[in-house]
Amino acid sequence: STLLFAALHINPIGIVLPLFQQVRNNSNSSEIKALYVDIVVIFGFQCVTGMTFALLFILTGGNLAVPIIAHALYDFYTF
Repeated sequence: STLLFAALHINPIGIVLPLFQQVRNNSNSSEIKALYVDIVVIFGFQCVTGMTFALLFILTGGNLAVPIIAHALYDFYTF
């Protein structure tokens, strides 16, 4: 579930668009590489975030409201 959480929090346009830009504009490969490094970092961070929410779920005895509220507070803080 943590990997699914992380995968669903990655922008798919950020994965596909650089490929089209590289072909169309003959972009610098270091720019494309930097975009993919960013995606990997975000995926790793979202894995940690997902594990935190899963741990909250387990520690509260399966109370789904706790990770939902934690996620909402996290989103409110970061956005």
